[in-house]
Amino acid sequence: MARIAQPEVNVGDSTAAGRELAVDDALLEEVRHDRRPRFRTWTCPVYTVVLGRSGKVATEVDLPLCRKQGIAIVQRPSGGGAVLIGPGTLQWTFALPHTLSPLLETISGAKRFCNRMLLESLTESLLPSRGPQSSCDRTLHDEPGGDLVLGDRKVGG
Repeated sequence: MARIAQPEVNVGDSTAAGRELAVDDALLEEVRHDRRPRFRTWTCPVYTVVLGRSGKVATEVDLPLCRKQGIAIVQRPSGGGAVLIGPGTLQWTFALPHTLSPLLETISGAKRFCNRMLLESLTESLLPSRGPQSSCDRTLHDEPGGDLVLGDRKVGG
């Protein structure tokens, strides 16, 4: 199992997010072993900044604010920018063998592959269709960079 990197500073209680990231890491190891795809969702009860593998606290985090608010800071083994998770957010994890689809051979392709799966599921089961009295665009779609967007707001990716 790969070791999850620790950020340069430790602020707040990172136990919950750290535990969930360790579960994600374990899923990746299982897929490496048996080549069976995995998917899970998880939540975090406390606000936590999650840095990507090469993220730096000094450039991606408002450290004084995190200290003042007791917001934890952790680092995940995957790439990407910093995100704030906590109450009211939902995280999802895909652990997939590269052989499942040619799209999984690149980061952009993997994002497209996973977004398509999420979009099919979410648009069919969770999001109401846009009614005539709706004044805002509630269309869920993915953008070329891999973000999932609802109307004009990023909701994932």
